[in-house]
Amino acid sequence: MYDQFVKNLNYYSFLMRDESVVQNRRYQLGETLKPLTDIARFNRLVVENRQQYDQLQALIWALEERDFSQTFAWELWARGFDKANCIANNELLTEQLKLVGLLLGTQYWADDGIN
Repeated sequence: MYDQFVKNLNYYSFLMRDESVVQNRRYQLGETLKPLTDIARFNRLVVENRQQYDQLQALIWALEERDFSQTFAWELWARGFDKANCIANNELLTEQLKLVGLLLGTQYWADDGIN
């Protein structure tokens, strides 16, 4: 499930790179999830961007609370990603949860070397 998420997120980001405002918002939302593709990058956020780190910890916490994503949350913990019930931007959290649901339920990757 984690590997599918990483592939889907990478291809989603590739598809959403665009100059238009709507596409850009979608691209930026996907970029907020990128640290979940690399544990070292995730851990660097403690020092580099504590707010984003807390937001991602809250996201992992919220993923555990939803049936569609419990297994994914467990995979994240097994890979070393921490969870915490942090104060988070609820609007961003809602959008992140929607995107994670989409990425877990859809195959966004291509076999053309992008991933």
